[in-house]
Amino acid sequence: VVLRPGMSEDEQTEIIRGFLEDHRGGTGAVRSSAAQEDSSGASFAGMYKTKLRVQATMQSIMVAVEEIRYSGEQKKEVVSHYAERRGLELTDSGMSIIVQEMIEADMSGVIFSHDLAKPDGYYAISVSSGVGETIVGGAANGKLIRVVRGVKPASIKDAWLRKLIVAMKTIERRFRSSSLDVEFAIQKGTLYILQCRP
Repeated sequence: VVLRPGMSEDEQTEIIRGFLEDHRGGTGAVRSSAAQEDSSGASFAGMYKTKLRVQATMQSIMVAVEEIRYSGEQKKEVVSHYAERRGLELTDSGMSIIVQEMIEADMSGVIFSHDLAKPDGYYAISVSSGVGETIVGGAANGKLIRVVRGVKPASIKDAWLRKLIVAMKTIERRFRSSSLDVEFAIQKGTLYILQCRP
């Protein structure tokens, strides 16, 4: 679910209550999502706080939401400096907060439409075992796997990689873009798409 800037406390409470009805007894991941947080020209990965394994209660989630919003205020100067170096003009549209099910992944990572170092017709996948928050947060690199963009998924031996490439091609068609990065997690053979960025 998404808590957007400008929502009243009652509106946020109602949205979180709906999330809790579907995830009783579990845990959640609470993270930032702003319009310019990630784009084709820059990535703000790791600049805002992410809270993992948050107990699925109204109080715990609301505390996590406020911590993440506060982290945005704390790092405003750092974020502004980063944006300025890349020629970006930040808008004051506010920060949305994503609340989603916590996936205790066997492996996780990020798949890019193109290798950022050299856009040469390959998907680039950074993957590690476990939840992999350091990868998606930009603090570390995982194992790099490159897959030619024109590959037929049926020719890929590893089942998890085959599922990921099929999903990535579907997402690119959905957004009519071949310049995306997509966070994913795999748990007991099931692929979960966590977030997609331009």
